[in-house]
Amino acid sequence: MEKRILTISWVGYPSTYYGNGQFGDIYDPDSPKVRDGIEIYRDVSSERYNATYISGADNETHWQWTYQIDNRTAKPIGVIGMHPWDGFDTDIMFTQKEGRGGWRQPLLGYPFDEWHGEVVFVANNVSLSNHFNVNMTGVIEIADIGITDRALNWLIALESNNTCRGTDPHATIDLGTLDENTLPPSCHLKIEFEATRPLVVIICAITAVIVNWTCTIFIFIITCETVFMRRGYMLQGMDILSMCFTALFALPTIRSLLPGAPAYGAKIDLIGILPCTLIVALCTVCISVSKLKIRRTTQKEE
Repeated sequence: MEKRILTISWVGYPSTYYGNGQFGDIYDPDSPKVRDGIEIYRDVSSERYNATYISGADNETHWQWTYQIDNRTAKPIGVIGMHPWDGFDTDIMFTQKEGRGGWRQPLLGYPFDEWHGEVVFVANNVSLSNHFNVNMTGVIEIADIGITDRALNWLIALESNNTCRGTDPHATIDLGTLDENTLPPSCHLKIEFEATRPLVVIICAITAVIVNWTCTIFIFIITCETVFMRRGYMLQGMDILSMCFTALFALPTIRSLLPGAPAYGAKIDLIGILPCTLIVALCTVCISVSKLKIRRTTQKEE
């Protein structure tokens, strides 16, 4: 199965939510400060956990419901939140999107192919884990994400699903609740990516097919006019034969100029490259044989 890798550099920070989809940035004085950092785990989830802690006010043991990462052996891929430049990199594997075939199939359907990739993130507040004295129990919400860059010759779209808020995206999460039923079963952020070719790539590919077929039809008509309709005078000189040989090697080269073109074997090759090359090759052979016959006839007459 064909696959491609998309590398993304992420930067994250804790912020205050002001409502109506508005968040403070890292320089906002109201945004919380993180002393020990926020660990980011990839491709794991979390489960509800009954945590206990000793309160400094009364020196007694208390308990509350929170989340713990479900894979205890997982390692964080990055730590963010302590500085504005904290970040981490991820490689997203792109494969065929489910239910997409035909011209939407990756590489084979170039330039109409669609690629799909996904990643799951869980954030763990180290200070909160230390507060409960149990590793990976400081799971907090990743509220929002965004992409600020573009990939050359690709259109990248994403959709995110924040399970920390359940079915209500505007719900308020109470990680200090004493009621287990008020928390969703898990807390993670699932991000799905969809990659398609931009309009300029599609136009270039269609133009290449049109150019190939236009030149091929023109050469085929000239060949028919010369060979089958016996226009002998058109075979004088090397103009027609040179044109056929030039087209034979030039037309396949147009494909290599297409942006992001895959290796040979895509459906565009079966429509606009291979048949054109075969037709031009046959025309070249016909012109060559006709010129040899004329030369042979001329030598006999002499």
